[in-house]
Amino acid sequence: MLCRAIVFPLILAALLLGCGSDGMAMSGSGDTDGDGLTNDEEATRGTDPRDADSDRDGIEDGVEVDLDRRYNLDGTTTSAVTRTDPTTPTVLIELDYVSGSRPNAGVFLLAENAFAHAGMEIRFMIDDGSPIPTADLPIGSAPWTTADLEQLLLSSDDPAPDVHAAYLHVVVAPDDNTTRHGTTHHAASNNPAEGNHGSDPDPRYAGSFVFIDTISNDYNAFAGTFSNAGITEEQLIAKTLIHEIGHALGCTEEGSSGGIDTFNVMAQSGQLGNPSSNVDPWRDNMHGLDAIGYPTFSEGSLAQMDLTMKLSVDTGSSLTRRFLTWAP
Repeated sequence: MLCRAIVFPLILAALLLGCGSDGMAMSGSGDTDGDGLTNDEEATRGTDPRDADSDRDGIEDGVEVDLDRRYNLDGTTTSAVTRTDPTTPTVLIELDYVSGSRPNAGVFLLAENAFAHAGMEIRFMIDDGSPIPTADLPIGSAPWTTADLEQLLLSSDDPAPDVHAAYLHVVVAPDDNTTRHGTTHHAASNNPAEGNHGSDPDPRYAGSFVFIDTISNDYNAFAGTFSNAGITEEQLIAKTLIHEIGHALGCTEEGSSGGIDTFNVMAQSGQLGNPSSNVDPWRDNMHGLDAIGYPTFSEGSLAQMDLTMKLSVDTGSSLTRRFLTWAP
């Protein structure tokens, strides 16, 4: 009896080795998570056969390996198509720009490095609806309103290329008649002209803005301060782009008075170059290195990120959000 009591559990365990958590066999030719990849293909690629989105980036595994898309690393071409890695979290950006406001290739490279440093990929789709005519911008010298921001996002967005993937929408414009370098507009807002999406967020109205002329003017006005800190104008533009993308992914603002980590790209641009502010987003705060040449995210900001939402942050209070877990 003792022998049977020992042997039977061992046999049962052996039978369950190739089974899923529900005790049913996971056939190699089957597709347990329904992502379009067989369990054998998942094993070969190193993805999770029980999770349709193994890297939690809002793009299903099967879509990542099979769907060509017009996103590329440097933002300088529109004809190139790429496939993404289902084991590496990928941030897809639709970037539209106003005529005369297109960032140069170095800005995209700095963004690529910043996200690669955090174990992620960033890809840009550019020129699909650009340049945006200056005539489409709000008229007058008054600061842009919420309705102005939403209308520009809505009119320039092209959701067709990636209905199967979560992506962010960024608009680069000269300025918004204020002194800010950028802003990120969450979808949970109230625009009487378009209805109330506060309780039912509509991601079409969500996105980030980078005001490139304002950045350049500020850089020139404080060139000595930035130069002494080793910050170029190109870096400041890239820092703002990365910063606003961070906001769209759920990262909070950081300043010089505390927060998660002031050595962080989520620090405010006004703090940069101020020796007393203790803010230096070009310092590698995850690995203890200095002056690596591109802004970086802190571990705390990475823990806030959610890569699964369409277009931008739907709502900061959603209980169903899935967070990226950063690992060194």
